Amino acid sequence: MVQRVFRVALVLDPAHQYCRSVGQGVGDYARDSGGLLLPFLPDIRPTRRSRPPADGVLLVSGSAAEWAADIRRWRVPAVAFGGTAAPGLPCVEIDNAAIGRLAAEYLGRCGAEHFAFYTGTEVVRKYPYVPERLAVFASRLAELGKGCFPPPPIDPDHTDWGVLRRWVGGLPKPVGILTFNDRMALELLAVCRAVGVVVPEAVAVLGVDNDELLCALALPTLSSVIASHRRCGYLAAEMLHRRLRGEPCGDGSPPLLVPPEGIAERESTATALARTPELGAAVRIIRERFAERLTVRDVAEAVAVSRRRLEGLFREKLGRSPAEEMRRVRVEQAKTLLRDPRVPLKAVAVECGFSSAYRLRHVFEAETGLIPEKWRRQKRRISAP
Repeated sequence: MVQRVFRVALVLDPAHQYCRSVGQGVGDYARDSGGLLLPFLPDIRPTRRSRPPADGVLLVSGSAAEWAADIRRWRVPAVAFGGTAAPGLPCVEIDNAAIGRLAAEYLGRCGAEHFAFYTGTEVVRKYPYVPERLAVFASRLAELGKGCFPPPPIDPDHTDWGVLRRWVGGLPKPVGILTFNDRMALELLAVCRAVGVVVPEAVAVLGVDNDELLCALALPTLSSVIASHRRCGYLAAEMLHRRLRGEPCGDGSPPLLVPPEGIAERESTATALARTPELGAAVRIIRERFAERLTVRDVAEAVAVSRRRLEGLFREKLGRSPAEEMRRVRVEQAKTLLRDPRVPLKAVAVECGFSSAYRLRHVFEAETGLIPEKWRRQKRRISAP
C-alpha cells in the first residue's frame, strides 16, 4: 500500500538560532518518517497572505502570532512551537519551570551567595513564560534558603546603560545571575567589564538557549542552559504528522512541555576554577584534550602538582575526582555527537577519547543509565501524548 506524502510549510525566521534548531528537529523527523513528511520554507512576505501549497503548517514562535488567524481561516492542520504565540493550536513548548529550577540549582553549586535575574520589563510583559521562569527560579532559590534580586527597570530595546551599571554595581557579591537569553547575557558581560566587576569571581553569568555563536563571542565565554529546541521541532513535526493522518494528538491544551537538556558549562560560571589556578588549569587541559588517551597523572604533571594534591582540589571544589571529570566531559561530548544520526558509534568513541565503541557503551551507560544507541533513539523518538 502506497502511503501518502504530506507537504508541510515551516514558518520561522532563520535569522534566529533557536528557529534554526527547531527546523533541524523537523528535518530529523522528516528523515525518520521515510520521506512521508516533506517540510519546506514558504514565501512569507507580509503582502502575501494566500494559503501556501501545503497540507499542513508548522509555526515557530514569533511568526506564529502573525499567521495564527490565517491558519484558522484556511482550515489547514497546524502545530505551533510556543503556545503563547498561537493560542488554541496544538503546540510544543520549552518547559520554562524546569529551566528556572535547573538554573537555580546550578548557580547554587557554582558557589554564588546571592542571586538575580536579568531581563527587561518589556520582555516580561510581552512573553508570559518569562515571569514563570523567574518565579520558579526565585522559588527554588527560596527552597535552598536563598533570595533573588529582581530585574532592573529597563527596556532591552532601549537599554538605559546607566541604570544597568548601577544595578550590577549594587548587587552584593559574589552573585549568580540568570539572564533571559544569551543575547542579554552578552549585554550583562559588557556592563560587568565597564564597571570593573570580574566574571566569574564576583559575578557568575548564565544564559539560556546555548546559541553557540553568541556563547563563543562572549568574553569570557558564556555558560548557557541548553533549551531543547531541536527536540521540540522533532516532536512538533511528529504531532503534525499524526494530525495529518487523522490520528488523535490533542488540541494543544495543555501544551507538550519539553525540559532542557542540561547546561553547557563555559568560563562565565567557572567560579571555583577562577579562584584556584591549579584546578582551573587542570580542567582546561581535560576539556581541551579529552579526545586524547589522557590520564590523571598526565594532568597532574601538566599543571605541576602531585596527584594527591590534584585529587584533593577536585574533591574539595567540584565534588568529584579528576577521573570522574574526564568521564563527564567525554560523555557530554558524546551526547553532542550522538544528536547527529549520521555519526556512527565508532566515530563517536574515537572523537571522545574512548578506546573502543564497547568502552564508550560501558562508560556512557554508567553515567546516564542508557547505552548510547538507546539514548540517541530516546532523544529523537519521543511520542507526544
